[in-house]
Amino acid sequence: MKVLLLDGTPLSDPEAVELAADTVTELRARGCRLEEYRLRDLELGNCRGCFGCWYKTPGECLQRDSAVDIARSLVRSDLMVMVTRTTFGGYSSLIKSALDRTISVISPFFISTDGITR
Repeated sequence: MKVLLLDGTPLSDPEAVELAADTVTELRARGCRLEEYRLRDLELGNCRGCFGCWYKTPGECLQRDSAVDIARSLVRSDLMVMVTRTTFGGYSSLIKSALDRTISVISPFFISTDGITR
């Protein structure tokens, strides 16, 4: 099984970093082919909301950073695992940024009527 692992733990949280390492060890022990991204170590911009990934370069973000590789890995994976602390009732900002940037892999199915796109 091909697994994409997004590690959204900060170095300042040693328990979470240890959990991420244990998760990697367990997945490998189960024979998973693992693509791991330690988000804290990557240059990862925020989604600009430009929709260029749907109109100008369908399926690929216009920003050239690690998010392009993450989106490709997501498409090729059977499973995605995210390691993160719960922050304000959700996942970390590192995970949020990475997930926002994978919008390029979703088919938009827009319809234009009377000059308005919906």
